[in-house]
Amino acid sequence: MSQTRRSQLFVCLVSVLALLAWAYPTFAVTVEEIPNPRPNGWSVDLTGTIPAEALQQIDRLGDEVKAANGAEIGVVVIDSTGGVPSRDFAKSLFDHWKIGESNEDNGFLILAAMTDRKVEIVLGRGLDTPANNQTSTEIMQEDIVPLLRAGDPGGALLAGTRAAARRILGVAPPVAETATPLPPQAPAQEPVAPLPSVETAPSRSKPSGRFMAGAALAVLGLIGGAYFLRRAPRCGQCRTAMILLGEQEDDSHLTPAERTEERIGSVDHEIWLCTQCGTTKKKSRNDRWWYSRCSSCGAKAACTTSWVVVTSPTYSSEGERRMEISCAHCGHRSSSTMAIPRLVETRNDDSSRWSSSSSDYSSVASAGVMAAASTYSDSSSSSDSGSSDSGSSDSGYSGGESSDGGASGSW
Repeated sequence: MSQTRRSQLFVCLVSVLALLAWAYPTFAVTVEEIPNPRPNGWSVDLTGTIPAEALQQIDRLGDEVKAANGAEIGVVVIDSTGGVPSRDFAKSLFDHWKIGESNEDNGFLILAAMTDRKVEIVLGRGLDTPANNQTSTEIMQEDIVPLLRAGDPGGALLAGTRAAARRILGVAPPVAETATPLPPQAPAQEPVAPLPSVETAPSRSKPSGRFMAGAALAVLGLIGGAYFLRRAPRCGQCRTAMILLGEQEDDSHLTPAERTEERIGSVDHEIWLCTQCGTTKKKSRNDRWWYSRCSSCGAKAACTTSWVVVTSPTYSSEGERRMEISCAHCGHRSSSTMAIPRLVETRNDDSSRWSSSSSDYSSVASAGVMAAASTYSDSSSSSDSGSSDSGSSDSGYSGGESSDGGASGSW
């Protein structure tokens, strides 16, 4: 099979996988694009996986905590952070909203990224103690993660919020909500046969058999295509099999720009050598899609180094984001702007809470992924941006700051 034919086969297989991925998309959001739940509630669900009753109970619990001692909570459910570490994302959201009282820093946040399968607990500075950090870890391991693994995200977040209110914020949930009625007891003299165990049904529907079969075929095809592409080529002069040079040996056959591409991992250059006649053949494969060609030197080494929200979106107008781009080879810098879709309000029939419409997620996802995927990400600029506009009087929270305390989990 010729090299051209192998390349065509590989492109076809990648296209199939892209179509499958399109059928089950991942929507990433940025911190600024998550609607603030205040003053109507304390929770936000952008995935539609949390039952309305669980969100209402979380909101009522937030009201009770606020009334009892002034502490403030936040419970947020998103699909994906778009490549941003979940811990950094949660802390940025905490500081963007300024959860907790400004003089007490008694805020508490739970963030769950469903597709990433990550969950975070972030404590305010006033709650950052060794005892509370240990309690956060216990809540994560005992109350939240087990229910997430069982397919009950609503129960997981409600249980985690209740445990935090009781054990960290010092507010006990009402007995009516926490008590579980005991089943009728059978007479002592009559043994009761054990009931069969019933697994909790996942909140998301399982993929169909057709989808699973198609995914399996696509993976097998990809493996086969990779085998043909990786098979040693033959020399065009003497038709003998060529050998692949090592990473150090092939540098002498690469240009300076190509060596930079290999160093940052944007392109993998392979040099094949014929041991009979000394002929070499170069094969290149793009590895990191977020790099682009530099307009100055042509190297595939240009990448977003930072992004700043120039104008935040509102329900009536779009926002604007500015991206700073730098080339790792020649140092050339440039910038570009892109629009942030305006927020769309939808009213739930069974609740007075507002949420963003999922119809805007496709454009939001592209913005979030481009901002988060860069290995050059400038955390200081993004955090400064978040703090500059999060202190507004209409934020709904009271001005608290996050700490490094809390816990991280995955399922």
